Amino acid sequence: MIGHRSKDIRYYQCSTLHSKGSSVCKSNLVYADQAEEYVYKRLEQIAAQPDLLSDILDRVNSKVRDVKRPLQEQLNYINGQIVEKQKNIAKFISMIEKSESPPASMMERISSLEAEKKQLLTRRSEIEQELNIPTIKEVSFERVYYVLNGFSKIITKIEPEKQKDLLHSIISKITVNTGNHPAKRSVKDIVLFFDASLNDEFVLTYGTVHRG
Repeated sequence: MIGHRSKDIRYYQCSTLHSKGSSVCKSNLVYADQAEEYVYKRLEQIAAQPDLLSDILDRVNSKVRDVKRPLQEQLNYINGQIVEKQKNIAKFISMIEKSESPPASMMERISSLEAEKKQLLTRRSEIEQELNIPTIKEVSFERVYYVLNGFSKIITKIEPEKQKDLLHSIISKITVNTGNHPAKRSVKDIVLFFDASLNDEFVLTYGTVHRG
């Protein structure tokens, strides 16, 4: 949903309507103050159930570990290969230093090992970057609990644009009850997501866990 203002009254309306037009979605204007109050209370209600929140985050993090495992295995293998290449390079260098006239093949072998090591280092860097992507990082219970527990206090102390960014970072979807006037519409439910939820594999709604 996106913000909308008419005179001194703030509203939210469907973001799909804003971006794609009325043929795709109706306006469904809802009073901003009421919607925000609902969202803040819901978030604090979720935080008031730490066992539920912990269970959900355990599932999310388990999924994250499943995604990370093959990458971590690749990284471990590559690290082992880099160590082996370096040992072989050191061995050939030692042989050259002890020989009065080392064969050219030794220098060629060192060059080949250095090239292989360089490729491994490049691949290691790529994997490390993948492992650091937010969508495959585990979610801290303490961090999520802290944010949700004091959400209504935090949100009122930051700038409107940052409020929007914060809401977008944890809310995937807001469902509105139907009505022919904003006064008759209200927020029905909110769906939360975490960066680590891997594109809706796991999303959190109040009191419910949905799986993709």
